[in-house]
Amino acid sequence: MKNIVNCEICGKEIEPKVYKYGNSRCVAKVKQGRKYCSRECMGKAKSVEYLGKRTGPENASWKGGTTIDKRGYVYERVPRHPFVQQNCYVAKHRLVMEAHLKRYLDPEESVHHIDGNTSNNELSNLMLFPNEGAHQKYHWLFKPETKIEVECRTCGQKYKVKKSRVKKTKYCSYKCAGRRRRKKK
Repeated sequence: MKNIVNCEICGKEIEPKVYKYGNSRCVAKVKQGRKYCSRECMGKAKSVEYLGKRTGPENASWKGGTTIDKRGYVYERVPRHPFVQQNCYVAKHRLVMEAHLKRYLDPEESVHHIDGNTSNNELSNLMLFPNEGAHQKYHWLFKPETKIEVECRTCGQKYKVKKSRVKKTKYCSYKCAGRRRRKKK
């Protein structure tokens, strides 16, 4: 006797599989819960179930649709956005700028945080650049450098140095550095 079941997706009849044990052949029963005729139909069903029931607020692990990455950027879940990432999230600063401009941003357009705080996504803190090159040029030309005043070890004159160079820089000029070396000899 065959236990024939119809596939839930395409309606094909599902016949039980024949399993071979040793020399004898036995007909196995259709497994309980088998609802699909092939992996293709199962994939279609699972994607419909997954997209329909298990995402967003219906998911038991739902945390509101926002996440923060390691660099501090805030991302929001927007599955139907045209430039969405693979995980259905879009950067919040891009969404804020899009809402202000009333259009989608091109993928090459870059949004800059003026105060450097990547989680501060207020419109007054955002600046739009046509591409990443223009954004980097802005940083190179206009970023205020933080310099510290240091005293030269030879002449005692005070001069300014970038924070990153404080430990390496000991003299205000090559002239002073040369004098110091000659005094040591």
